[in-house]
Amino acid sequence: MICRRPISDAAEKLVLAAGLIASAVWLGTAMPAMAKTSVWLDETTEIRYSSGWYRANGSDGDFIDINISDVDIYERGQQRGYIEKLVLKTDGIGEDIVAIETALLKNFTYSTDKGETLAIGHVSGKHLVVADDYRMEEYRERHSGQSPLRSMAEIKNIQFYSENEHVEFQISSISLDGLLAPAEFDALPDNSRSEISLNGLVLRQIPGDRSLSEIDAFFAVLGSDQLALDINMNFESTKKADALKLQGIMSLSASNLMDIEADFTLDFTKHEYQALDQIVKFYLETQTPKAEEAVSLALLSSVSGFSVELKDAGLLELITRLQGNQATDITIMILQMSLNEMLPRHALAIGTPIEAFLKQGGRLQMRTDIAPRLSPTEMLALQFDPERIIDRIKLQFTHSRQN
Repeated sequence: MICRRPISDAAEKLVLAAGLIASAVWLGTAMPAMAKTSVWLDETTEIRYSSGWYRANGSDGDFIDINISDVDIYERGQQRGYIEKLVLKTDGIGEDIVAIETALLKNFTYSTDKGETLAIGHVSGKHLVVADDYRMEEYRERHSGQSPLRSMAEIKNIQFYSENEHVEFQISSISLDGLLAPAEFDALPDNSRSEISLNGLVLRQIPGDRSLSEIDAFFAVLGSDQLALDINMNFESTKKADALKLQGIMSLSASNLMDIEADFTLDFTKHEYQALDQIVKFYLETQTPKAEEAVSLALLSSVSGFSVELKDAGLLELITRLQGNQATDITIMILQMSLNEMLPRHALAIGTPIEAFLKQGGRLQMRTDIAPRLSPTEMLALQFDPERIIDRIKLQFTHSRQN
């Protein structure tokens, strides 16, 4: 007698396994995917996210608190964008936002129906103050007390493309690291550095068939299919006893055109610093022309020196190519005539270096030495006498052919 039970058991197990697999496949195809949470930003814009929380209507408190992932962006029912991760926490809500306490954005993309696409790889930020009134100082004190509080932000890998204009725009990085200066002089740190930079900005023309536009005319004049820029601003403050010195350096480099570098020095006493703070607050509250003039005079009276340097990197060659040498000669003639009329005593000293720069390129430098500093009363007295102002600030122009 042959025993068939083992075979029967095996068959039953195979049939059962096949049934379970079939059921799993059916469930996977027949059941809908887990629904995302939907939030309407306005009548036409909706976001849908897979996980996290979204508190932004004021019901939980006077703040926005968002931490969501896997976010789809819809415009009029059509998906337009995506965000891998979004974190946002604010002090205040709506039009009353005082500051962005924390921000994080990862892998953002958005496209319009006009063929425009924007992509950002990374955004992060802390203590980015929005308010321009007394609430800024209250925010600083609330978060740091008498300690320095810094605003920090970083944006990386920005790309914008316009299909209609055939233009691509890229930025490698934008960064901010700055001191939120306290109103009280004694609360200032002895030394502080701040920096704002924009690196790797490239505007590029993409070949394609289309009607000519202003962008095409710009690149035609430029003689290249792209323009690259780098901009950096660095500030350093030093406090000793009852004196504060602020030094700043700003530089701009435009590929195949020109490099510009400027620096300045501001000096404040303790009394001047706190007086300036009060003047600025008054201006922010009133927004009147007189208050604006008071702020300008207070800042100008603190300047103890500044300089500007221009380095030709192809701009003069471009102008000559477009307008010819005759246009440069005419420009120099008009400049010299204007200087002879307005500044007869200084016309030669100013006009000669500028003429050499326009003809030979190289470097053009403008420097001052303002010691002692100009008081507001002295500035008002000299405002209609430019030659005396030049004497007073020891303004000098120099030219060098060396690059």
